[in-house]
Amino acid sequence: MNVIARLIVGGIIAFATITILESSKKQYEEDARKHRDRNKNKEKEKESTPDQATDEFSEANTHDKYLFDFGKYGAPSSKRKITRSVKEIMKDYDTARIGRTGDRNGRLGNYGGKYKALYLLTKSKSLEVIEDLETGYIEKFKDQLDNDKPDMFGAIETIDGWYYLYVAVA
Repeated sequence: MNVIARLIVGGIIAFATITILESSKKQYEEDARKHRDRNKNKEKEKESTPDQATDEFSEANTHDKYLFDFGKYGAPSSKRKITRSVKEIMKDYDTARIGRTGDRNGRLGNYGGKYKALYLLTKSKSLEVIEDLETGYIEKFKDQLDNDKPDMFGAIETIDGWYYLYVAVA
């Protein structure tokens, strides 16, 4: 009886291990495909566009078309508005990153030219509100983003009293 129980437990462990390994393999292959596609697009882009200075990637390419005060509309309406904006922005770009900043015009320059444009989504006087939004939207769109968790260095202090949630795109 003890031998049969060991065989059953061993079989269950083997099955679970194989399932976990297959899942990891699929995730690894998906990540590799994403990076391969991004690299191909970046190579095409480099061939078709001249080099631009990093300074051009700050204020000139920071857009506030979608920007609004989060507190003005209330959480449910504001979150719907942010979700629509993120979807609309990301459909036009292959690479995106969601983050937070306290310096609306200087953040894009900190990426060293990796991203072409920065779209400000919402603003709040509360850092906690923006941090919560950043975490939630990274989780919501994690399969389409370069980042899978909030950056610990984003928006420690503010330049103008506001904290911003943004999408950087390339």
